[in-house]
Amino acid sequence: MLSSRTNQSKLILSIVIVFILILCFFIVKPFVLSIITAAVLAYLFYPIFLRINSKVKNQSLSAIVLILLLILILAVPLYFVIQGLYVETKFLVKSYSSLNLPEIPQEVLGLINEGMQKIAGFLAEKASELIFSLPLLILNLFILIFSLFYFLKEGPALVSCAESLLPFQKSEKEFLKKEFKGVTSAVVNGILLTSLLEGILGGVIFYLFGISSPILWGFIMFILAIIPGVGTYLIWIPAGIIKIIEGNILGGIGIIILGILVIMLIEFLLRQKIIHDKSKIHPI
Repeated sequence: MLSSRTNQSKLILSIVIVFILILCFFIVKPFVLSIITAAVLAYLFYPIFLRINSKVKNQSLSAIVLILLLILILAVPLYFVIQGLYVETKFLVKSYSSLNLPEIPQEVLGLINEGMQKIAGFLAEKASELIFSLPLLILNLFILIFSLFYFLKEGPALVSCAESLLPFQKSEKEFLKKEFKGVTSAVVNGILLTSLLEGILGGVIFYLFGISSPILWGFIMFILAIIPGVGTYLIWIPAGIIKIIEGNILGGIGIIILGILVIMLIEFLLRQKIIHDKSKIHPI
């Protein structure tokens, strides 16, 4: 009888724990990407954190200094991207009416105008979606920074705690830790190396085709290539389109074709090869 009650209590407790875990998952679900991003950034920049902490001798202050540096590194290129797009768009709007395009048939101009209207509608729709999702984006940014602060400050303790929860022997834990570190290091180094190469080649392409400030745009392309879900196409596609609208059709097409070739060569071939060679895992 007592054993039956004990088993029943364990079953009820297990159900309650599972229910609480499910609720916790749905609460955290919208912010999982921010937390994972914070963990990756903490791993990537932890050596810099240790170097700062060796001078400051305060983990909390060192974490704050590093976070401010990261925000600055991301904010400066973003500012120049927005400023550059604004200036180029303003220039195109002013010069559009003065373009001499007599050789283009009226039907083609009609298709171009229709396409421009669709693009404008699409951009307006995305802008409104961005405005409505702004509070969630700000909250995700806060969670990312908040998580990054504690991942930097308490990283080794969190790793030790996670290791203690694994139901494996010490040798198995060491093996998993070594494999995880090797794979993560390969992915991070592969992304950094190929992103740097994309930035350098992007700057060279811009220099060859007469784009102003090629070094700055190359640096911005390097930053954008690192960010997940973003890419250098945000730079070289508009640059090619602007060249075409300005009348330099060969230059614009050249930028776009070389941009595609660089992306395919570096991201889909070189990056996968580097990660595969270092981590010994299949490219997929």
